[in-house]
Order: sequence, then structure tokens, then C-alpha cells
Amino acid sequence: MRIDEITLTYYKEITMPLIRSIAIILLAATFGVPPCPAQNDYGTFYVEGRYLYDPCGTRVIIRGANAMIVFWDRGGEKNYPELAKTGANCCRIFWKTGHDPEPVIPAADLDETLTNCWENKMIPMPSLWDATGKWENLDTCMDYWLRDDVLAVLRKHQQHLLLNIANEAGNTVMEGYVDKYVSLVKKLRDAGLHCPIVIDADRWGREWQTVVNKGPPILEQDPDKNLIFSWHNWDPYHYRNGTKAGIKEAVDQSIENNICFIFGEFGPSEGCGNPEGKRIEWEYMIEYADKNDIGWLAWVWRWRDCHAVVTMDNDAYGSWTNEPWGEGVAVTNPHSIQNTAKRTPYIENGVCGGSVGVRAPEGQGGAEKTVPPLNDAAAAGRESMFRVFDIQGRLVPAFHGANSHSLAGIFLVRTESRGTMPSVKARALIR
Repeated sequence: MRIDEITLTYYKEITMPLIRSIAIILLAATFGVPPCPAQNDYGTFYVEGRYLYDPCGTRVIIRGANAMIVFWDRGGEKNYPELAKTGANCCRIFWKTGHDPEPVIPAADLDETLTNCWENKMIPMPSLWDATGKWENLDTCMDYWLRDDVLAVLRKHQQHLLLNIANEAGNTVMEGYVDKYVSLVKKLRDAGLHCPIVIDADRWGREWQTVVNKGPPILEQDPDKNLIFSWHNWDPYHYRNGTKAGIKEAVDQSIENNICFIFGEFGPSEGCGNPEGKRIEWEYMIEYADKNDIGWLAWVWRWRDCHAVVTMDNDAYGSWTNEPWGEGVAVTNPHSIQNTAKRTPYIENGVCGGSVGVRAPEGQGGAEKTVPPLNDAAAAGRESMFRVFDIQGRLVPAFHGANSHSLAGIFLVRTESRGTMPSVKARALIR
């Protein structure tokens, strides 16, 4: 076996597009042929047809809850660890651009909460509440996301991010819905954000017909074709949204239109004053969603009213409230978060298929060295951490033992050592 090695040092964050570009150059130079297409050019989660996939190409069905983060638990220290105990793979994060007496929410706070959510093995989905019912405030949300310091945070996290532009923008069925969201998506893509973008229905998030029927033309004009459409399943009294018939119709139409569709919010009832009169058929909803691979996020993990899953005072896993809703949607219902949520190896460890193994070159000890993924908290104290990518720019599953002797080709090793800048080494294994 001959090993040719090229070392490239890059004094900014080493991103998936850079790694992929290096791979293309090296493969063409070594073998004279172009590589196969990557599963995703940007190393982000991505949508194909009606399904969401992680950067490794493994399907992800969203299961989790909304969390009231920005005002009451900004870093998520209370919410994330407890929600994670259910096995949730995603958390939708209540966020704002600012409020009185804090007109500007610092970008560093957003960075902290996204970091903590991901470290608890859940995909963060931040959403801005500034435009709730207020179509005219969509631009306010965009100004925040595109602010230089905020944009830097989003770029930093986009390999494990779902970005919900705004919560429930519009208080009715909005004219210009398609054109507006096409424009907003283009701005985000032009700014270098290639993660899935989540778009809520209008009329306070309740108009499923809008996302199901107007989602496809928006998706068609997204250069990345990487959009998720979210319906908030509320208000059965007026719109039959929470009824079994309404739920089935929405899901069936989303499947027919081949869009990635999720229930971004739902609860046991529309309001707390007359819960039985405005009851949401949530048990049927999560069962039908499970049967059809539809993602969902319950409203809400920790709060004071009839929609809370756990109590505000205790806020711990197991402190269920609003029986049978809280414990049922979280753990006991056959289609609950705990019984249906799946975390892919990428969500668990930041790698594809398990631990990353790096085989030592012959003549240098010949021993195999297994090293942890970069975001493995238990390995934070070790001197060096690695990630290995194939020629398609994808994270490589563990390769060691007998299987490693059959490997050949170009592999890129991203090395990060404490106190130094990261580097990428391209190793050509020619047998």
C-alpha cells in the first residue's frame, strides 16, 4: 500500500463545500475521472421528495417538541436535557429578534442555544415569533437572520440546522404568499445558507391548503430544492383542522403533492377555557403521521397552561401534566416521541454509521487508531480530533479491522487540535 498525502491548512472554518472541492480536484488529478455526485453538496440536512435526510443520506422523521426558550431558558439548560430524555431528535426553538427591555437579542445567545440543543442530540429549529399573525413583519425576521453576526452563527451551525423563517406569519390567507417566500428563500441562499428552510402556513399557521398547494411552486424556485412546509394543527371549532377528517386530508394531499410536510405545532385542544369543545384529535394525528412518515413537534414542552407536557415548576422529564396529553405524547402512547423517534448516527455522534476510524500508515506502527467525532463531548479533552470524508465529501463510517484492508481511493481527514487551526489532509490509499 502506498500513501500519498497532501496537507492543506485553512485559517477559517473548514466547510463541506471546501472539502468537496478538494476531493474533486484530487480525484481528477489522480484518476482522470470525475467523482460520483455527493448526496448533498453542502453537507447539510436536505430534502428529497417528501423526505428529510441527514448529511449522510439517512432518512430523518422529525419527532420532538417546541420549547419556550428565548425569554425563560435562553441557553436551553432546563429544556434540552429533559426533552432529550424522550429520545426526541428535534426541538423547535421559540426565538425573537428582541423585546422590551432588551431590543436586540445577542447573536452569542443564539449560538449558545443552538450549540446546547445539538449537544443534546436534537436538531435545532430556531423560529422567530416577531411575525406571528403579522405578515408585514416578515422583513423584520429576515433583517435579523441576515444581520452579519447572526448570519455567522447560522453558517457555523448549518450542517445540523433547520431554519424556520418565521412563526405563523399572516392573520389570513395571504396574497403574494408564493412570491414573498420565493424572495426570502433566495436571500437566504444568496447569503450562503443551504440548510433546509422551514416555511409556516399562513392564517396563524392554520391554513394547510396554502403550504400543500403553494409549497410546490416555492420549492421549484429554490435553487437548493431544500424546503420543509409546516402546518400548525389548531382550531377545530372553526376550520375542522384538528378533526380526524381534516388531519387525514392534509396529510394525504401533502403526500400526493410530494412535499416535505410536518406538523410544526399541535396540542390537546385549541384553547384552555373549553378544552373538550375545542379538542384536537392528537392521538389520531400522531398515529396517522407515524403510518405515513410525517414529522411532528408537540406544543409545548414546558409551560403553565393546558398545552404543557411537563410542569413549569419542576420542568423535568417525568413531571407530566395535563393528563393524558403530557405523558401520552411524550412517552406512553404507542406513537409518542419515545416510541417513534429515531436518531441517526449523524445526530447521535456527528458521523455516518458510527465511530470514525483512522488507520495508521504502514511503517508507522501499523496499528489502527480509532478517534472520536469532533462534537463528542467526552473527547473534548483529547489533544486531536478528526473527521474523515470520502471523495464525495461525505462523512465516512467507521473503517477498521479486516474491512479496512479492502479500502482504496482518496480520503480527506479533517484534523482539529486544541490551540491550533484546523487542517485537511488528503490521503490517497492505492493498493
